[in-house]
Amino acid sequence: MVEWSPPGVNHAWLGQGGQARGLTLLQVLFWVIAVLLSLLLFYGIFSAPTGMKGYLNKKSQLSIINQNIESLEKENERLYRAIRQFRDNPESRKEMIRRQLGWIQEGERKIIFVPQQ
Repeated sequence: MVEWSPPGVNHAWLGQGGQARGLTLLQVLFWVIAVLLSLLLFYGIFSAPTGMKGYLNKKSQLSIINQNIESLEKENERLYRAIRQFRDNPESRKEMIRRQLGWIQEGERKIIFVPQQ
C-alpha cells in the first residue's frame, strides 16, 4: 500500500508500514545529557554568582571604586596645593598658626567670649 505525503516532508523517522521507530538507548542518553548540559550552561550564564549576575555586580563595584578614586585624587590635589602654599608662603604659615593654634602676635589682645549660663 502506498500512502500519499506532501512534497518536502521527510518520513525517515517512520519505519515500515508507517509506524514510528523508537529511539535507541544511546540516542535517549545523548538527548538527556544535551538537555542537562544546556540547563547547566543556562544557569552558569544567567544565575550563578560567576555568571551574568556576578559580572553586573562586579561592574557596579568597579564604578563605585572609580568614583572613590576620582574623589581621592581631587582631595589629594587640594592637600598638595595647601602644602605647597604653606611651604612657599610665610604669610600663609602665620595665618594657619594663628587660626588653628590661637596664637597672637606681640601687641595683640585675644578676646574670648564665654557663653552665659
